[in-house]
Amino acid sequence: MARTLLLEIGCEELPTSFVNGALAQLPSLVQNELALRRITHGAVRALGTPRRLSVLIEAVEETIASKSEELWGPPESAAKKDGKWTPAAEGFAKKNGLSVDALEIAENEKGRYLRATRLLEGGAAKDQLADIFGAVCKKLAFEKSMRWADIETPFGRPVQWLVALYGEEVVEFDFVRVKAGRTSYGHRFLAPEAFEVASADEYVGALRSRKVLVDQDERRTVQREALVAAAKAHGGALVDNDFLDGEVLGLVEWPFVVVGRFEDAFLTLPDELIETVMSFHQRYFAARDADGRLLPLFITTVNTALDPDRIRKGNERVMRARLTDAKFFIDKDRAETLASRFARLEGVVYHQKLGSYADKVLRVAALGADCAAVFAADAAAVTDAARLCKCDLVSLTVGEFPELQGFVGRDLARNDKLQVSICEAIAQHYLPRGAEDSVALSKEGAALAIADRLDTLAGFFAIGQRPSGGGDPFGLRRAALGVLRTLLHHEARVSLSSLVATALGQHKGEKLAAVDREQTRKELVSFLRERLEVALAQQFAIDVVRAAMATQGDDCDPYDALQRAEALHKLRGNPQLGLAATCIERATNITKDVLGTETSSALVRWVSEHSFALPEEQALQTVVLDVESQVTGAVAKRDFVGAVSVIADGLTAPLDTFFAQVFVMDEDLAKRDARLRLLKLVATTSALVCRFDLLSGSKK
Repeated sequence: MARTLLLEIGCEELPTSFVNGALAQLPSLVQNELALRRITHGAVRALGTPRRLSVLIEAVEETIASKSEELWGPPESAAKKDGKWTPAAEGFAKKNGLSVDALEIAENEKGRYLRATRLLEGGAAKDQLADIFGAVCKKLAFEKSMRWADIETPFGRPVQWLVALYGEEVVEFDFVRVKAGRTSYGHRFLAPEAFEVASADEYVGALRSRKVLVDQDERRTVQREALVAAAKAHGGALVDNDFLDGEVLGLVEWPFVVVGRFEDAFLTLPDELIETVMSFHQRYFAARDADGRLLPLFITTVNTALDPDRIRKGNERVMRARLTDAKFFIDKDRAETLASRFARLEGVVYHQKLGSYADKVLRVAALGADCAAVFAADAAAVTDAARLCKCDLVSLTVGEFPELQGFVGRDLARNDKLQVSICEAIAQHYLPRGAEDSVALSKEGAALAIADRLDTLAGFFAIGQRPSGGGDPFGLRRAALGVLRTLLHHEARVSLSSLVATALGQHKGEKLAAVDREQTRKELVSFLRERLEVALAQQFAIDVVRAAMATQGDDCDPYDALQRAEALHKLRGNPQLGLAATCIERATNITKDVLGTETSSALVRWVSEHSFALPEEQALQTVVLDVESQVTGAVAKRDFVGAVSVIADGLTAPLDTFFAQVFVMDEDLAKRDARLRLLKLVATTSALVCRFDLLSGSKK
């Protein structure tokens, strides 16, 4: 008969990150321990609150079946010599708890090897559970563990109680001098009394009746509904905040909502500043009205419904103090123009070898005009925004709220009555800040965003600080991905090789005098190509991505690669495409070392004027000239779907017939040369679209 197994570790309040980390580990830890002892079971659920970490394992079988296990050892040549077992064979037997009498030589798919059969005895599962729970408790890892009293075993926080049940039966074990039983505790304030958990199956319900929602999904649902309802009751809509959703979930056992208010006068502060004070500093949620305006209220999740009015007043006092400080900082900053702060950037070191932030700003401004052309942006606005984009780093507000850099710059630029495009570019040039963040949406913001990141990439590559393995202390992979995402979102055509060369050209000075700029350019462009391949491979098959990107040689044009990959992906189901890829691969391989200096136009002219004798040659000649004309026109219009279709549908049959009926490497050198030129035109025409020979369909 199968029973449910429960382990609850009760402890002092754990931080949210500790709870989340432990709950992520528990299922695999338990499953590994059960598997090690051959105990079969059903689903495993990790449950937890700040005061308890729990795991429920369903359908744990009572009996462990006996099992015969076949073991293979070293080959016969190493296991036996002169009819006797070698030390290697004896070691194998000892390692597996066997006598040498149990050893034999047997045949398998690799040859003759040492073999033994071992009987794994069965037994009662409950006899193993104490060891399992003890091992799980010891293996739980935390960001920072602590020791208390004279106990040597570390844990996230001091353990107060343990519940261990197999169905209704207590699993007796102890951990950090706490003995397991069936005694647990409800909500610290609303139901603090100890109670007995009758069985593992009743655990979740027993806690729910004592104001503890131990199931995180259930707690999240209740919390979300309460927050949304509170915002609606006050005439607003809850502002979604994924960070807060997870953060406050780990702070409560039963979520109660308290709504507080602050003075309307604080709404003159930037919305981002108010919301930062709410979420990152106070763990409060914000709400907006139907027109999207921030409401002068905050919503907080608390762990008790006792005296909510007192809780509200206390939170309002803290919020008022925080906003008063924020208003002081922003008012002081607004009293000074953004441009007047530039001189102070000279005293802020960007990097010892790359100069100050003032130096970086000047480089970004110089690169900004080139980047503006990529997006058809206002070059003057981009240059002006570049000179101001880092000035808020020396503001009082960013000093207190560093996560607001860019947003504060925009506010101060607005205060200086600068044009809208400059203000928005200052705020947006930090976008995307992370993988889930949106890119800069304005043209000027996008231009400044990639100028800033390309300067960063060029600088650190120039001084040899490239990412290696898992190490990327300067966030260069993130910077590269930001450049690529921005270009792809705006469908911008660009030669990144050219922009990288320009960015490297801005890095001057004695400390960079010995830099091989051409080699650095190649390495950085290669790095960007690698990042692009990874990014596109999340949408398309890797062979499609590589076939599309190969047309660019050593350069990198992200949107061009995306368009080509989209076309190949869309037509992947065309049955002709695979055969076309195979034929084109053959044509490419047979001609790759000949006619190296012949231009495409010269090949077209030669092939069109030449007289071929065989019908198969004449058929391919007619088709390839027509396909070349259509493909050239389609590529010029960026119609890659049309170009791929023309090649797949037009070239496949005559090219396949040509290879079946015509011997290319004829002894007659004139015939051989003519046929190679014909196939070279096939290869160069298909290469206008992609490298068909890199598609997996081309492999036999």
